[in-house]
Amino acid sequence: MIFTFYKAQGLSVGSSLVEEDKLELATSLLAKAKAKGVSLLLPSDVIIADKFAPDANSQVYYIFVFLMQALKIIINRSFLVKLKQLTNM
Repeated sequence: MIFTFYKAQGLSVGSSLVEEDKLELATSLLAKAKAKGVSLLLPSDVIIADKFAPDANSQVYYIFVFLMQALKIIINRSFLVKLKQLTNM
């Protein structure tokens, strides 16, 4: 579900699962949230697996780190400290 919302925002999601038939709904929900001045909370982590099965090899990633790795963006500690300051996280 999260990648449907990311794709609706124009972000690249690679080969992640996207509900193509729900893109319009996701776009609409994002617009409604913005119009009301509220945040639409999306999951902060994802589980990446080598297959969709109970015995799959899997790992949990925080979505920010996952996207940075997927986009091959190299970040360092000082960048993360600055980002935290700028976003009041």
